[in-house]
Amino acid sequence: MNSPEIEELKRLVKEKYEDTLATSTDFEVFSLMLKKKYNATVSTSTLKRLYNYVGDEHTPRVATLNVLARYIGHADYTKFVAWRRRVRATTRRSLTPTNS
Repeated sequence: MNSPEIEELKRLVKEKYEDTLATSTDFEVFSLMLKKKYNATVSTSTLKRLYNYVGDEHTPRVATLNVLARYIGHADYTKFVAWRRRVRATTRRSLTPTNS
């Protein structure tokens, strides 16, 4: 099972992509788009494993996570994780009742 950060990254990537990632062709098209846009190779097989299209539980490489983080607007995966933690901390604080 992937970490909550990786699951959130996957969700945000799918949300931004606005197309399906449900067939081999979908993953091929997405992989080619990443190659063209970022000059970085994320193989179709890697994407299929990441999105559970094939039943192979491997932790993705940081290079893969970096490309996906860049796709959704972050400098790299580390920056994405830091951003996610800030957002979660802010959300928790705003939900905490204050004493009046």
